[in-house]
Amino acid sequence: LLGSLLCAAVPAQSRRSMAPADILRIPTVGDAQISPSGDWIVYTVTTVDAEPNASTLWLVRASERLGVIPLPGRPPEVRRTPDVLRNPARPLLPSGWNASTPRWSPDGKTIAFISTHEG
Repeated sequence: LLGSLLCAAVPAQSRRSMAPADILRIPTVGDAQISPSGDWIVYTVTTVDAEPNASTLWLVRASERLGVIPLPGRPPEVRRTPDVLRNPARPLLPSGWNASTPRWSPDGKTIAFISTHEG
């Protein structure tokens, strides 16, 4: 057991501390818009690591399922959980395109957005 603990400690020592610049590399999700039918969500994912900042549109089905969530010291609760394994999010535009401010049309068949293309 002691050998396992010592081996496990070596990789942890080689890790570096998080720097303020690392925070900027974390993509942020924002401007989520639910379709009029409630079936879809379009949202932006922005990264500031690139120069200039990159903002892309993603689309995900808003399906939900019920899951039992165990809570310490309390009875389990039934809550809605996203079904991300069967309905993964996907980007709407190819690489090199930036997009922001998505909005659904009233019938939910079209998404309007502001876009720029690099190159």
